[in-house]
Amino acid sequence: MLGTIQCYVKDNWGEYVRVRCLLDPGSEISIITTALSQRLSLPKIPTNYNVQGIRQGFSKSLGSVQIELKSIKSTMHQQLEAVILPHICNQLPKTHLPSEIYRRFQDLDLADDKFHKPGNIQVLLGADVYTEILSTEEPLIIKGKPAALRTKFGYVIIGRVDQSDHHQVKYQQSRLFTYKQYH
Repeated sequence: MLGTIQCYVKDNWGEYVRVRCLLDPGSEISIITTALSQRLSLPKIPTNYNVQGIRQGFSKSLGSVQIELKSIKSTMHQQLEAVILPHICNQLPKTHLPSEIYRRFQDLDLADDKFHKPGNIQVLLGADVYTEILSTEEPLIIKGKPAALRTKFGYVIIGRVDQSDHHQVKYQQSRLFTYKQYH
């Protein structure tokens, strides 16, 4: 399963909007959906990126925006540039996860307390910010299937879901994104 984070994103008027993010170090860039970008009314930066997904399909970027993420649980802020695309991925996780998985992690400071329920993804946090988001506090990883990875937003639940937990859990494909900038 891919890891998700719930946080706030600051809009053009200084108000915060709650969003769900996908933490994906397999992507070279961070991405925001067109719908969220329009809702935030942030100034668009003209960019000319061709974004390639894992299935070799290309999408032309619709520009980019500077966004500020804020933790729901702490004073942590993160600034980043996000490329605007119409869509990031389908809901994550694909199906409800077994309650045993939620109970295993429910006492942790979770980055997404609804990690076990399908939900829309509005922002993808890529390798460009991945190392800035990781926490330096111990323990960094709580091993298992899936595991808990400590970030500055809280623990992200990520990794393989043991088949013995639930035989109907379906896995999402990774959304590896690469880009080329043209001048």
